[in-house]
Amino acid sequence: MLLGRTLFINAKHPNATGAAVISDRNFKLISESTTKIFRLSIDITLSDFKANIFEVFFLRNLVKTYDINSILKFIKDENIQCVFLDNSLFGNLAKEIKRNVPEVYILSFFHNVEYSYFKELIKVSKKIHHWYTLLLVKKAERQTIKYSNWLLALNNRDSADIKMNYGKNVDIILPTTFSDQYDGVKSERVEAKSDILKLLFVGSYFPPNIFGIDWFIKNIMPSIKRQVQLYVVGSGFESHQIKNIQDNIKMVGAVHDLGEYYYLSDLIIAPIFHGSGMKTKVAEALMYNRPIFGTREAFEGYEIDITTIGSLCRDKFDFIKNIEEFEPSLYTGMRDAYLNNYSYETIRDKFIFFLNAEFE
Repeated sequence: MLLGRTLFINAKHPNATGAAVISDRNFKLISESTTKIFRLSIDITLSDFKANIFEVFFLRNLVKTYDINSILKFIKDENIQCVFLDNSLFGNLAKEIKRNVPEVYILSFFHNVEYSYFKELIKVSKKIHHWYTLLLVKKAERQTIKYSNWLLALNNRDSADIKMNYGKNVDIILPTTFSDQYDGVKSERVEAKSDILKLLFVGSYFPPNIFGIDWFIKNIMPSIKRQVQLYVVGSGFESHQIKNIQDNIKMVGAVHDLGEYYYLSDLIIAPIFHGSGMKTKVAEALMYNRPIFGTREAFEGYEIDITTIGSLCRDKFDFIKNIEEFEPSLYTGMRDAYLNNYSYETIRDKFIFFLNAEFE
């Protein structure tokens, strides 16, 4: 196969996050283009400042020296020919791989531009230590770009951001995709006639999602006159506290089968104002044939006619008006948008074409 013996390295993250979904997608893509593949998951030093104080504050590295030495030994022992770095913060690892085994090819994937993401995060978190984190992140991403053979990104915005911040072009864009899990029969069976419009918010418990759903509950829910029920699904939200929460808001949190909530719901809401990369919840909603009302940030990176799959809401008045006037028959393009642009098969073919062109 094109890539030979390959080592895939990703950062440790909870299974239910968008990053985990894309990491698994990337692993599957790479697996289909190698003679043999190995997978390692490592911690970023930022995940535990106290335990990694020497690495973070003295070496200013985001991958631990111990992990680097172990990985270099593994590469040599297993005769690895290609390394796929599934995180743009693995810069000092990329540097050491190229210094010690320069013949190994390195592909690096940007889930987002972490430098831009942390700049946005500071606006929400307002934590002083994030300013120091910003410096470490920029150093790491510069190293990733310098020592990689090929760069991969999620969308055109991130590609342009990489060019602007680091002066390097991305080699291929691989947007968010899902393997098809939609069950049309099950969807029709669950869709019972009801006067209550069922809204669904999906997202893991991190600042942009918390800010977005808090804003929606405070600014939108009290102003909607039609009967609605809002479900908030995502690991961590089961313990999220909101003062004077309305009876028609259910903080569900972690669930075993997310598909059940997509089938239950009429409309997906995505009030996201900060971030980078692509929002996996949008592609997932398209797969489950559910319309989406979201902000510009929520739809960033999706090259589709939004009017066929939902609505772009620029402010609270757009959300209120569109929800009040919502009719399912107005939005029929979700499955086509998914199948033509965000299915696994579509991106697999694009990636294989890219590899063939690079190795011909």
